[in-house]
Amino acid sequence: MSYSLTVLWYVLQGQHGRAANLPALPWYTHKAGVTFSDMLATLRRASWRERLLDPASTLPDLRKRLRPLVDYVASAA
Repeated sequence: MSYSLTVLWYVLQGQHGRAANLPALPWYTHKAGVTFSDMLATLRRASWRERLLDPASTLPDLRKRLRPLVDYVASAA
């Protein structure tokens, strides 16, 4: 189900947004299409962009929204 929702979101919205700019990696010089992992990465970037760059956010809201990212980075270190 999540596969279908991700693909549907990508087709309807994701491929047209700024988050869809896939990085130019040297091993993808001849890449012909978009993979599911590319769609997931686009969805992840769009979600974080929406979460962090909301102009109506207050400082407490921003801190609350940043908490999962900080926790993730801290656990990876």
